[in-house]
Amino acid sequence: MSYVPGRRSRRAAAALVTATALVGVMVLPAMAQPSSQELRGRQQDAQARLDTLMMDVAEVVEDYNEAAVALEVAEAAQAATAAEHRRLVDEVAALTGLAEDHVRRMHKLGPSLELASIFVAGNPTDAGAKAATLRRVLAGQRADLEQLAAGRAAISVTVTRLDEQRTIAAERAAEVETRRADLEALVASQQDEISGLETEIAQAEAREEAERRRAEEERLRREAEERARQAAEQERRAAQQRESQPPPARQPAAPERSVATAPAPSPSPSPSPTAEPAPAPSTRRSAQTAIDTALAQVGKPYRYGGSGPNNFDCSGLTSFAWRAAGVEITRTSRSQYAYTKRIARGDVQPGDLIFYGRSVSRISHVAMYIGGGRVVEAPYSGQNVRVRGDGMARKDIVGYGRV
Repeated sequence: MSYVPGRRSRRAAAALVTATALVGVMVLPAMAQPSSQELRGRQQDAQARLDTLMMDVAEVVEDYNEAAVALEVAEAAQAATAAEHRRLVDEVAALTGLAEDHVRRMHKLGPSLELASIFVAGNPTDAGAKAATLRRVLAGQRADLEQLAAGRAAISVTVTRLDEQRTIAAERAAEVETRRADLEALVASQQDEISGLETEIAQAEAREEAERRRAEEERLRREAEERARQAAEQERRAAQQRESQPPPARQPAAPERSVATAPAPSPSPSPSPTAEPAPAPSTRRSAQTAIDTALAQVGKPYRYGGSGPNNFDCSGLTSFAWRAAGVEITRTSRSQYAYTKRIARGDVQPGDLIFYGRSVSRISHVAMYIGGGRVVEAPYSGQNVRVRGDGMARKDIVGYGRV
């Protein structure tokens, strides 16, 4: 094989380029990996988006609860009106049958019916009285029939209106349910993003910790090598100095001194962990019953529209707790705000309700204060009834209410 000048150098250059490209491909992903600090920033942004979505979900759930209550009211009114309608229809049917029977008898007998009432009478005065009475009875029946017919028509109109209201309420509930499902899908996606970022943060922290350990090990190794070099250099110089000086005269050995050992300090007892403070006792017996009932639900799942005893939403929990105390309050957080007495923040006592939202007109959450800055609440879908320590510190509080 003949030698071609430059072929080997070109092969070497090509191999070098290939190796460099491979190294670049291998190094680039590691260099492009975000730091844990960057990932935490992204997680905070994602959490902020999630918080906004959760507030939207809470508002939609509150809309759903109001629509459900309106639907229940419309159905109850419709059922009562339908029962009244059936009763009046039966009365109309009975009276109509009597009237028809009387008409048939009049048609068969003609004027003889009234004449018979006259001839049977003992005197003309009695006959006139009986005829007048008969006419009044017939007129009264006719008036009753007309009145019942008018009432029947009016009730039919009412039933139609209630049907329309029920249809509107049902459509509203279905619309809100669709919005809620869409928002919860967004929430789930946002929670998945946050969960993924948490995994990336853990991986980044592990990677950074490994890099810190390697850097620390490298620093310690270099310091050890430097100390060893300096020790070797000192030993070398000391050896040279010993070789250049005569050996010193021998001195008598000094008597050994005994060293007294000080007693080791006794370990100080470690402080015992402090238990979480119990809810502050309420001065109102009914409020304490409501608090105890609400706390007994801790751990039960959240479900929108849930009012106990197995699952709850926020206003379902507060109404359930106060019902156990013998006090009936309204069902939704917005209506509970209207139902309760307004109090100042400094006057809040255990058992009072705390309302949250973007504004008073857009209240979306309610919790029960239990003392010590804490509340018991049914938070949102996917969570359970819980005690929250920062319930009085949230920025979205819009008011306080006393039952």
